[in-house]
Parts: sequence; structure tokens; C-alpha cells
Amino acid sequence: MKYPIIPQPHLKGLDKVELVDRLLKRRPVETEEFYYGREYKTFYHYYRRFEDMDLESWIELAGEIYLHVMTPGKDGQRPPLTTFDFRSELDYWFSQTTAHYCIDCYRKKRSFTLYDNEDALASKMEREVEEDFGPKEVKSVIELMPNERYRTIMTLRYLEELELPEVAERMNMSMPVCYRTLNRARAQFFALVIRIYGIHPKSKNVTQ
Repeated sequence: MKYPIIPQPHLKGLDKVELVDRLLKRRPVETEEFYYGREYKTFYHYYRRFEDMDLESWIELAGEIYLHVMTPGKDGQRPPLTTFDFRSELDYWFSQTTAHYCIDCYRKKRSFTLYDNEDALASKMEREVEEDFGPKEVKSVIELMPNERYRTIMTLRYLEELELPEVAERMNMSMPVCYRTLNRARAQFFALVIRIYGIHPKSKNVTQ
């Protein structure tokens, strides 16, 4: 397959330090050219290699990697991209980071087999926690989610309050695929909340 030629004029002449600085500052033009132009081959390769991750396209994987490298860890760790030490090539670092992310997702997917039935899995994923993040806040964050499929599944489950079988039917998904997609959507949701509000929300409306 031929990879599309996506112009990257704003990346020309930038060294690693300058490029990472622009990415960390979330400069929209450089970020778009980097993730959807320069790194296209990386994301397309791992999207095809890990086809059972239930991603719609390499673009969805690119969005997940963006959130992964830009989001602080739950225990206060720095975002992964801030740990890049400039000793290796940035393209190589993103390739390795994407590979490890996909492998980790694959392992988590396999861990679902530890549950004897769908009810046990649903119970784990639908735990109620504190009520310090209400429907209004949930809706505002969902609307900012970059992935349309994730916005849809979060809206159906948490704003329209459909049961998971109804969500799966509306989105034409099997139940296992629905579980995994909802789990990733929640991860994207909470990554955005941390970025916007600087907190780890606990809510009856969206469970962790």
C-alpha cells in the first residue's frame, strides 16, 4: 500500500528539541502534521499488526497514542513525552512507545477471559464511586473528545443511560467489542478531565 503524502511544511528544519517543544505546547499545526503526516507509517503499521484491538482505523490509534504520551500518570508521573531524553531519534521513540502501548492493550484484552461471564465484567466496570462530577461536567467533556465513536458510546451509556446490550445493538457491536470500546472511551474521557480540570474525577455518572 502506498502511504499518502501529507505536506509537513511546519516541521521542516526543526530539530528534535524544537519539535518536542512544539508538541508539548500542543501547537495544533505541528501536532497535526506530526501525528497524521510524519508518523503515519508507524500508526498504520501497528494498527494492521494489532487488528484485534477493535480500532476503526490508524487515525484512532494515532489519537490514543497522542493522549497516552501527553497525559500525566495516575500517581503524578510526568507525561511520557516529557521523558524523551533526545539520545534516540524521535521517530524510533514513537515507534517503540506505540508498540508497547499496543502490546499492553492486547494483554489487557486477554485479561477479560479471567471473568466467568458478562455480568461479572459489567459489575467490575460499573462500580459506583463518589459524586463530585455531575452530568453537566460529563457532557461538556464528552463533547470535547476527539474520537467520534468514543463520543457516541459515552453519550449512549452515560447521557442517554442505555444499558450495555442496548448500546451494543445501537452501535452494531458484539458485547465483548462494546466492553472494550467503552473501556477505551472512558480512558480517553478521564485523560481529558485530568488535562482540563487537573483532577481525577469520581462520579456516579461515569465509572472508572
